Amino acid sequence: MKQHIARSLRVMLSSLLLVSMNGCSRSDGPQVVPVKGTVTRNGKPVADVLLNFKPATGRPSWAATDANGEYELTFDSTQKGAIVGTHTVWVTRPISGAEGMGPEDQPKTSPDLPEILRKYGREEVTPLKIEVNAGNTVIDLKLD
Repeated sequence: MKQHIARSLRVMLSSLLLVSMNGCSRSDGPQVVPVKGTVTRNGKPVADVLLNFKPATGRPSWAATDANGEYELTFDSTQKGAIVGTHTVWVTRPISGAEGMGPEDQPKTSPDLPEILRKYGREEVTPLKIEVNAGNTVIDLKLD
């Protein structure tokens, strides 16, 4: 009888351990890795644009560049980064014209913005295909 109870207890503890280990992993969702970098054109930073990273399947990521052209991708409200895989990347205009903003408050965009948007401004036309993997968490984009 003692052997039966001991064996049952071992099986139950093993089962609990397996369940708890599965609950702690994020293997049930996509693999998301942090991604940051700098966007440049002709060696100069491209400030105040929005980047869209869309994987072949799954949720897209996005980021806004700062005054130095630097960005960090956001996957969702709790995670930074992007899904591992190939992404189509395009650039859109910054958000501007908020109520109460004067001309001095508007983002200082690149004078090349119209040209950048012509080449990289839509998912359908952008030539940027970027591979995101665990080994390349810094991805610099050259919009030349």
